[in-house]
Amino acid sequence: MRDHWRIENQLPWSLDVTLAEDASRIRKGEDAANAAIFRRLALSLVKRDQSEKRSLRAKRLKASWRFENLLPYLTGITA
Repeated sequence: MRDHWRIENQLPWSLDVTLAEDASRIRKGEDAANAAIFRRLALSLVKRDQSEKRSLRAKRLKASWRFENLLPYLTGITA
């Protein structure tokens, strides 16, 4: 039973730690649902990358600095 909850709690924890989801102020209409979809997409793209041993947060920050850093996450092609 504990393993089940560990798995269930892992995604919300990584969303909050990596993307500060709990601090989001998006509340109106479908905006919150749309933002959650993009957060989950961003997290899954960053998790998929195994080329560097960095934290998810560090990978996300690096991808946000320049388009050239973001491109490998979007295409799946690493240099």
